[in-house]
Amino acid sequence: MNTSQITLSKTIRIDVLPRFTDHSPRKPGKPGPRPASSKTAAASSPIKPEDYLSFFENAYDAALITDSHGGYVTANLRMAELLGYDQKTLTHVNFWQLVSGADAELMDTVRQSLATERFLRISAWCIRHDGTSFPAEIAVNQFISGESTFFCFFIRDETLRTQAEAQLRTIQNAVKNASAGIGVSRINGVLRYANPALAALFDEANPEQLHGRHLDSLLGNSNLVRDLVSAVEQDQNALVEIARPLPNGGTRWLQIAVAPNLDAEDALIGMVLSMVDISDRRRAEQAERVVERDKVMMESLGAVCHHLGQPATVLLSTLEMLNRMKESDQAGRKDLLQMSLEAAESLRKILLELNDLRHYSAEPYPGPSSEHTTSIVSIQSPEM
Repeated sequence: MNTSQITLSKTIRIDVLPRFTDHSPRKPGKPGPRPASSKTAAASSPIKPEDYLSFFENAYDAALITDSHGGYVTANLRMAELLGYDQKTLTHVNFWQLVSGADAELMDTVRQSLATERFLRISAWCIRHDGTSFPAEIAVNQFISGESTFFCFFIRDETLRTQAEAQLRTIQNAVKNASAGIGVSRINGVLRYANPALAALFDEANPEQLHGRHLDSLLGNSNLVRDLVSAVEQDQNALVEIARPLPNGGTRWLQIAVAPNLDAEDALIGMVLSMVDISDRRRAEQAERVVERDKVMMESLGAVCHHLGQPATVLLSTLEMLNRMKESDQAGRKDLLQMSLEAAESLRKILLELNDLRHYSAEPYPGPSSEHTTSIVSIQSPEM
């Protein structure tokens, strides 16, 4: 058999979930028969002794029987599949050649351990025939046949489990060291997990101090918590911002994102929360609003100065000319008085329009502008 012809068998996996809701008491049954001795059991078994070899050949785990020094005695088909050896080549391989880092001292340790214990478990990396390796769990037991002692090694490929554990560790480290506060709660709002960032948001030094705490007591808003739970129960995400008072009299603004937490069967079991301190952003927005308000105020003052400036200048100029004009120039005085009245009327209309102004709209500043004033408030109400 060539290694290129070896095809790894596929495994079908069935997950059976426990039924925790069934708490009905169990009636005690009749006591079972006492275990028989091995000789009696072998004699009464419907399986013939020669059929046990078939069980060995078709076992799920790769199985290898060696002598007390690890030398090959026999192996099942799964052993050749898992390690990529043909049966002929495998007969010349010592078991310790299959385990990375194994040596004679390890063999002595196994022999001494099995002298007092029935089983031994080894976590190691096994080496395939092509030089690649994989994480494995190896169960070892010994048995005696005649005057000889043999070791039986059961090898299971733990690649998927190792990868899953590594991924879980990566996720755990990412959540633990995240700058955002991350927590997991039951559907009733009681926290089951909190990372250090979440504990810091609530002024706790240890995340364990948040375990068992209810979101009502942490957020101080039971109505908000009910709304978040309602959104999750409808299989929806939620994003809210709340202000949380601080002991020093200040306010901490939190942005809270909530998503459903589902089990392997997609059943709702709680909520996943992510909280971020947005106090700096809120302060920046408040400062921006203050700047915008000051800008509007400057534009409003500019509008008043501009729109009142022209008639006021005319009025002051005509009054000054009237003061200097001779009494005999009645025609000139009459013209100046008319101009003064028109300027005063213009001032009155502008003041009325400013008083009735309800909508803000800007127009370019007609005079010399500065870096602070490039437009002024228009006193003409925009068409609706």
